[in-house]
Amino acid sequence: MDFRFEGSMQKILIVATLCVGVFAPVANLLAGPPQVSVPALVILPPWLDAGLLVLASGGRVIGPETAPFARFVVSDDPSFFPRLVEAGAWWVFDGQRLASLCGANV
Repeated sequence: MDFRFEGSMQKILIVATLCVGVFAPVANLLAGPPQVSVPALVILPPWLDAGLLVLASGGRVIGPETAPFARFVVSDDPSFFPRLVEAGAWWVFDGQRLASLCGANV
């Protein structure tokens, strides 16, 4: 069997570059908690009433309310995001990080 180090190393570098290019934006989204007083994206089960959940947790829904699994929310309360998760939200993402992936500034 002919093993060529140069060809294998090139393949490894190509795969590593692709992984960084694909997963870096996702890692950016997941890095760190959302910020207070800045829009956040909440992912929640469709069987929960998003408006009631957000209001009961101390925040408010902003933007369109047509997505069954997600809402944009905002709050000035630092304990808002932990309360959302305790109340049943699956994930909470920082809206500024999300907007930066799309090339927008919030």
